[in-house]
Amino acid sequence: MTKKNESADKGRKRAAESPRTVGDILFRSNAGRKVLEALRHGIILRKYAPGERLIESRLAEEFGVGRGSVRAALQMLEREGLVKSKTNGGKEIRGFSRKDAFDTHDLRFLLEKRALEIVSAMEHFYTSPLLDVLGLIERQLLEATPDCDWHMTDILFHRAILLMARNNPLLKAWDIISPQIYSLMTLNTSAGYRERYIEEFYQKHKIIFDYIVTRNDRIFALIERHIADAKVISADLFDKLESGAAAGAVASPKQGPEPHPWRISG
Repeated sequence: MTKKNESADKGRKRAAESPRTVGDILFRSNAGRKVLEALRHGIILRKYAPGERLIESRLAEEFGVGRGSVRAALQMLEREGLVKSKTNGGKEIRGFSRKDAFDTHDLRFLLEKRALEIVSAMEHFYTSPLLDVLGLIERQLLEATPDCDWHMTDILFHRAILLMARNNPLLKAWDIISPQIYSLMTLNTSAGYRERYIEEFYQKHKIIFDYIVTRNDRIFALIERHIADAKVISADLFDKLESGAAAGAVASPKQGPEPHPWRISG
């Protein structure tokens, strides 16, 4: 094997083994992820009020899991900024506002823009992380599975951009905010949104890929526009929440047979 091929193989192996989010480190069981996702969605949908105390024993009973799973979920939510510790050692809801959502999208843009700057400056870069996700998109389109999680595929595609930059601090920062980005996408209930999203998905992401591999400077404006579209989706969600529709009109995301493991299989 040549030195170049060996390096490429190492790059592919690193991309495949890399955890999708910090949540992978904390959660090796579906129980922990189930609690984490349910609490995160509940906080964003304001089913839990800011300042509300979170009691491990009650949450463990509510979700039918052990207190260790609840504790790990609360630790992760504190890392994400949705929960905060009290002076007595307990935890309470911090909440998630429209401003928090917009700030998250702004940070996402800064992280992805910096990653693209790093990639553009590289003499040689590996496209395998993005190619892996494009292959996944093609398989999903061919199989046309009704319960296919396109939002997770979106997260994996943009995370692949961070992987290409080979910058661990950038990747870790992106991993911390990616679950909130995912939740904001899945909670959108605009009429026809899912159909439009799937129809445009491959073409939009293929253009991003093409701009990256050809070192087209328009990639920066394209990513900015891409994330601006996500802001519009979030604005729609918060319009519903602030009009008092949180409890009824904004539905919880459809759950598959298992909570999403934040990792490409295979």
